This record gives sequence, C-alpha cells and structure tokens, in this order.
Amino acid sequence: MFYDEYSVNIRFKEDHFANIDHIHSLNGRILMMHSVADEIIPIEQARLLYKKYLANQGDKMIEFIEIEKLKHNQLHMYIRSDRYNDLQHEVLSFLSKITRDINIKEQGTPTNRTNYSYD
Repeated sequence: MFYDEYSVNIRFKEDHFANIDHIHSLNGRILMMHSVADEIIPIEQARLLYKKYLANQGDKMIEFIEIEKLKHNQLHMYIRSDRYNDLQHEVLSFLSKITRDINIKEQGTPTNRTNYSYD
C-alpha cells in the first residue's frame, strides 16, 4: 500500500480513523491543518495523507497548513481567539473559496460580491 513505503513507522491499519484509506474518495474542497508540535498525532501522518491526496487528485481542491507550535488540543482555541491571527485568516480565506464554489454552482457564474436589493 501507499503508506507501507513511507519511511516513518505509521500504523494506519490499527486506527479506526484510517483517513488514508478514504482520502481518495473525497470530492469537495479540503483544508488540512496540522501542527508540528502535535503530541498525539505525528505530523508525518498528516503529511502522508496530504501526499496521498496529491498523488490521486492533484492540488486544486486541497490546502495544507502546517502549524509550528500548537499542541493537539490548542488548534481550535487559536482559531476561535478574539485576536485576529494568521490562522484565522487562512480559515476565512478557505471558507470564501467554498462560498464562491457554491455561488458558481447555484448561479452558473463566479461571484465574490454581495448583491443588495433596495425597494
């Protein structure tokens, strides 16, 4: 399998969240965020998952953000912080791409503006 060739000993098969076996079947936009400092899930797992997706689907529908200092359970707190930060910017940018995709599907044309109607 793909992950058998990886140089780090990663045990996906014992993991009931074996995303490596399912990533190829996703067909929407994907935002992957993972921290180098994650003490529960090694960054190598996220990198391998990302590489497998790239190998099968290319890079048009996936974004991967590697974070330097946050622990496993700190990521959501940083995103929800009252102080605007780079990670929030990345998430909002990703969400705007999803919104644009939805607008294209519904309206048939790309849009990045809000339409207002006044009576």
